[in-house]
Amino acid sequence: MRKMEKKNLVTKTPTQASLRKYYDKIVSKFSDREPLVVLTLISLPYYEQREYADQNQLFQVLSDISTLLKENRLPSERIFYFGHSEFIIVSLRIKEDEVNSLNLETRQQLNDTYFELNGKKQELRYQFASLKLNQREPLKFDDVLKKLHRKQETDLIDEYLL
Repeated sequence: MRKMEKKNLVTKTPTQASLRKYYDKIVSKFSDREPLVVLTLISLPYYEQREYADQNQLFQVLSDISTLLKENRLPSERIFYFGHSEFIIVSLRIKEDEVNSLNLETRQQLNDTYFELNGKKQELRYQFASLKLNQREPLKFDDVLKKLHRKQETDLIDEYLL
């Protein structure tokens, strides 16, 4: 049970409990000289609908996404999986514009993963949100998650307005 709390069996990545501990370590070591830290949240909307349709295939898709992230992101980045299709990538010592270009590449690479329903290929939509941590006033972990989710909601609203 302890292993399951620390590592997701489907994606083979650390979970939210591990991220909380890692985040506390990062924040406790913040200083003026500390390198930049950027958190990126990648989520799959409509996860519950797909889970209801075919859970085994969804597990395979999540495993494929996890493998793609591990292979194509930088070795210095840490990848964590939250339940209900959310991945968080912690980028240390990387400039914000580099993280944005990495996210753009990742978004393009993720377009190759799909969900099949009744013999038809269903493309997956991804929502990305990045947050640069403020070193002078570090946020609590729950506040960081709220900000990332709020950014995703804002992007979703902007997408519908266009």
